[in-house]
Amino acid sequence: MEEYKSMVSTASRQGEEKTARLLQTIAGTGIRVGELSYINVACLQNGMVDVHNKGKVRRILLPSALQELLKEYVQKHNICEGAVFQNRNHQPVDRREVWRRMKAAAMAAGVPSGKAFPHNLRHLFAREFYQQTGDIVKLADVLGHSSIDTTRIYVKSTGKEHKQQLDQMNMVVDHKDGGLAGHEPVRTTESGIILATAENVRVMADNTYLSQRILFPLEMMCFMSTLSGSDKKKWEQWYQKIEQSDNAAGSRKNRIFPTIL
Repeated sequence: MEEYKSMVSTASRQGEEKTARLLQTIAGTGIRVGELSYINVACLQNGMVDVHNKGKVRRILLPSALQELLKEYVQKHNICEGAVFQNRNHQPVDRREVWRRMKAAAMAAGVPSGKAFPHNLRHLFAREFYQQTGDIVKLADVLGHSSIDTTRIYVKSTGKEHKQQLDQMNMVVDHKDGGLAGHEPVRTTESGIILATAENVRVMADNTYLSQRILFPLEMMCFMSTLSGSDKKKWEQWYQKIEQSDNAAGSRKNRIFPTIL
């Protein structure tokens, strides 16, 4: 992402507006270089591009910011019809020109030449889209892939990214207090039953498989059967409220843990 931004900003500073807009268009839509000709002046009015390929039509949406930038671009360069990106003969730009411009932008920005390929911007779009939505099926439609297996290649994370994702999960149990590392310690009753604090509730909600397992009714009843005294009374009162809530709403989706301090 940083290298892409560097190429765009460098091209803009050097007056290479066409190069900057080409890079922004590919990275902002995930469109193939060979499909750029479908982005014409008429498309800029509604921000929708219909790409025809192998008897199928795929609709690509232009981000609002990109739509405005391209409107300014065609107006500035008196492009009234046809493709937004044209050569000197008013024909759509070809692959060679796009590649040449991207290589020049990379060199000026100090980006390794081996990373300066238009298809890399398509991969960048795919990763960002997937991180935002988590919807690989929709992403496959946007990219025009007939197989999701192809799309999976685009969103495959690097080892560094995977490690960051693991670190953010905070799933390492602290051996000292039984809590999740970085979170408030888990509290227990005199009988050794884990009780939820406000922070634990948030952690459990973030980790669905934990909350689903702990909230399973039969297990909850087993928990309560091991309790005694005030602890048992508190859990029974809470469970009764949950049952009443379930009966009224007809659903168990909004169940929450009690906070016993």
